[in-house]
Amino acid sequence: MPQDIDAAAYSEGLALAKHQRWYEAEQAFLRAAKLRPEASLAWLSVALMGFHLDHYEDIENAVGWALRAGPIRDISEARRGVERFEAGDWSGAKAEFEKLMAQPQPDPTTYMFMAIPLLKERRFEESFKHLWQAYSMELRAANSAAGGSPSQ
Repeated sequence: MPQDIDAAAYSEGLALAKHQRWYEAEQAFLRAAKLRPEASLAWLSVALMGFHLDHYEDIENAVGWALRAGPIRDISEARRGVERFEAGDWSGAKAEFEKLMAQPQPDPTTYMFMAIPLLKERRFEESFKHLWQAYSMELRAANSAAGGSPSQ
């Protein structure tokens, strides 16, 4: 279990999600996230459950919290992408973050930033894939830091 997350609520969310009890899983992950707001993995879990429930505003809110928890690369494409993102220029933001994704080893925040414009464009499957990629990367990093296995 990643160390920066509330283990009980997060484990409950995982168990509920395994049984496709999406609403209850979302609520458990939300409890974990509120107990540890710096735990981007919990916020990403809330966002992923939101796709199963068509809770698109909740997804956007959860991704916003996850983005607050992680560092953003300090390079020109990231700065321009964030500027365009904050201005609501979704196509401009996507263009900048696509450049970042083409570079070696993009970070999870790049995928998170890509998910929101796709969500705004109602391209839900693509948005989900980007958030799943960010979640997977965060989970591997958290488990690696905790000395555990990346198989959650």
